[in-house]
Amino acid sequence: MKLKTYVLLLAALLVVQLKGFSQDPNFHIYLCFGQSNMEGSARIEAQDTEDVDPRFQVMSTIDCSELGRTKGSWYTAVPPLCRCKTGLTPADYFGRTLVENLPKHIKVGVINVAVGGCKIELFDKDSCESYVETAPGWMMGMLKPYDNDPYSRLVEMAKLAQKDGVIKGILLHQGESNTGDSLWTEKVKVVYDNLVADLGLQAENVPLLAGEVVGDDQGGSCASMNKIIATLPDVIPNAYVIPSVGCPQRGDGLHFTSEGYRMLGKRYGLRMLSLLDYKSAEPKVIRGEGAPRANAGQLNFGGTMLPGGQRPPRPPRPTPEIKTVSLDEISMSDPFIFPDKTTQTYYLTGTGGRLYKSKDLKMWTGPYSIIDLTGTWMDGHFVAAAEIHQFGDKYYLAGTWNDHGNPIEHVARRYTVPTNQTQLLVADSPEGPYKPLVEEYDFCLGPRDWDIIDGTLYEENDTVYMVFVHEWTQLIDGTMDYMPLSKDLTHRTAEPITMFRASEAAWSKEMNSIGEATFGMKMPGWVTDGPQLFKTQTGKLGMLWSSWGDTRYAQGIAYSESGSIKGPWVQEEDSFKGDNSGHGMIFTTFDGERLFIIHHAEENGPRKPQVYKIDDSGDKLILGKRYKL
Repeated sequence: MKLKTYVLLLAALLVVQLKGFSQDPNFHIYLCFGQSNMEGSARIEAQDTEDVDPRFQVMSTIDCSELGRTKGSWYTAVPPLCRCKTGLTPADYFGRTLVENLPKHIKVGVINVAVGGCKIELFDKDSCESYVETAPGWMMGMLKPYDNDPYSRLVEMAKLAQKDGVIKGILLHQGESNTGDSLWTEKVKVVYDNLVADLGLQAENVPLLAGEVVGDDQGGSCASMNKIIATLPDVIPNAYVIPSVGCPQRGDGLHFTSEGYRMLGKRYGLRMLSLLDYKSAEPKVIRGEGAPRANAGQLNFGGTMLPGGQRPPRPPRPTPEIKTVSLDEISMSDPFIFPDKTTQTYYLTGTGGRLYKSKDLKMWTGPYSIIDLTGTWMDGHFVAAAEIHQFGDKYYLAGTWNDHGNPIEHVARRYTVPTNQTQLLVADSPEGPYKPLVEEYDFCLGPRDWDIIDGTLYEENDTVYMVFVHEWTQLIDGTMDYMPLSKDLTHRTAEPITMFRASEAAWSKEMNSIGEATFGMKMPGWVTDGPQLFKTQTGKLGMLWSSWGDTRYAQGIAYSESGSIKGPWVQEEDSFKGDNSGHGMIFTTFDGERLFIIHHAEENGPRKPQVYKIDDSGDKLILGKRYKL
């Protein structure tokens, strides 16, 4: 009887507690902390206070009578978002970016606790008290509103917020006061782990987004700290670095301008959007007028587009017959050979994603179907420029998938830009089956609103980078970009950096100037295609890449002056190989010979792989004779 009474009392108590608050899973909450750039040091301008969507909320972390705000209450996120008299912060345009792009039933709330000039140690609950005891006098006025304990105030407010919604992420902007501190990442991890534990969170569900300080390109006084910040994902697997490149500073080398905060905040938001598991119900892009149509009989690449910017339906691909053929009998764009030392087998793949295998490079058996995309947006879509790479005991297939039914942008009087993304698949064997490394339906490795193709992988200083093409069809002057990947290759750890533009190479020609149409349209611009990085025997770092030149498709080379992926990259004056050949790569035979494979087409005939000898004994690659197979 006593047990029954106890159970009833416990049930009643739970009901009372549940009635006390109702957590809304569609109220996404983000914790923000750091020093002055998160606090906000730029002037709040009229545009920053107008038309703030009431779906974007801020919880006041202090009592602020002049703003009519009470500690622990929610308000429409009109700046300031930190304290009563602080300025614009990255949190402002982070939240705006989210509510502009998330479904209308989702609200976003931010909680911002930041202290100008502080080290990360201030937010370590075990060292906060001693830090405050020795803090400079000018900092005390910022500490006092938090009762000299910013970490505890952040946790206090976060626990209140958890009654209303769900914590989805943590934003950090700090590091200037820890410049040169090699232990900074470990110290950040202590704070992050404490927040996760004290709030009952699951680390895998709560990413940490950390922004770079003012960069070298803007004359940042603490720009060297960005090299340390870049390593944060190595210590916290669910951490992501938000680049500050191009974000202007106000002249002191430390603080961003109002526009700089808007840019940086938007980048925080776009990164978070890429991490959130949501799908847009309808394409947002309205198709419009394309570039002028090509002339009858004009040279044209890529087939003709239908009115409205869509491709004609691709006919079903019949299941191919497996047979053994010579390389000359194979038609394939973008050929890539992976020599597998374990099996002493050469594997050939490329556009189409089918696989051939050979023991001697002369006779090839295939094509085999090796890809399984079940449950992803890529399922049923065509793959271009497939490559195979090995890291550890796993094999990775990098390929580009497109979805013309889901455009990302319409460039007026030019092109309706489709979804194009280079994705990574993984397998235990070079023969597959290759399945998505990230199994979320709508996952994209690169920024969703970028037209990305021809991604390849390159490792430098224990970091694997994806080097890829940002398409000229979207940009007009195509670029080559890189982005660092996490240790498990599941996500990028920083936003892409541009290495060079196509027009920087004298041999790369503007498409209309050489009479070359694209998709049946006179689309102006310069093309980047097919990157692959290599080193000569002297250690010189180069990149094979392709464009269009005087003899149609052409293979070029750029070299890094620093020997690093970060460049600067200098273009060779002439193409490495013209004559409608390109998208080449270098591989090493089991006998140690370095060879170069490329595709070549006669006029408008099929593209076919060709193999050449190369001399890489010096600083520059030299093309040799056609390799006899």
